[in-house]
Amino acid sequence: MEKNGLAEKTIVIPVDEWYGLSLDDTCVKVKIRITGHSMQPLIRRNRDFVTIQPLRRKVLKGDIVLFRNVDGRYIVHRVRRVYDDGVQTMGDNRLSPDTKILEKDVLGLVTHIHRGSRTVFVDTRIWRLLGRLHMAAAPLRRAAAFVFGPLKRMLGRMVR
Repeated sequence: MEKNGLAEKTIVIPVDEWYGLSLDDTCVKVKIRITGHSMQPLIRRNRDFVTIQPLRRKVLKGDIVLFRNVDGRYIVHRVRRVYDDGVQTMGDNRLSPDTKILEKDVLGLVTHIHRGSRTVFVDTRIWRLLGRLHMAAAPLRRAAAFVFGPLKRMLGRMVR
């Protein structure tokens, strides 16, 4: 397939290999299926794909990034805070933030979310703003989970 006069080729490679290729501009972007549920409802587990590009700019609050955590796992979360030497992230479906991620462990930036035949470009000011608003509501989500979580479990037991 050709896009903008350039041939587009799809290959399957490990993330570490992609990251190495992205450092020297050999590989520009990667499209992956998200297997976790920490970014729901924005990114649905095992159904949605995201396009990730190597970092070509400073990470901004509200960006969605791919990073390697201290256990060596690859995670896609939203940037909650930006520090001089790294970032703090938080999944949209989480009630508390992740520990600080060093700048060297942030591997790429999510630019698109693919859901079925729809593609959404999320590397924009409005999407970062919406993400920041969602993170600002975390205390409300935490309070709702505290109130409705036990009620939901109790009702679930009664229905069985």
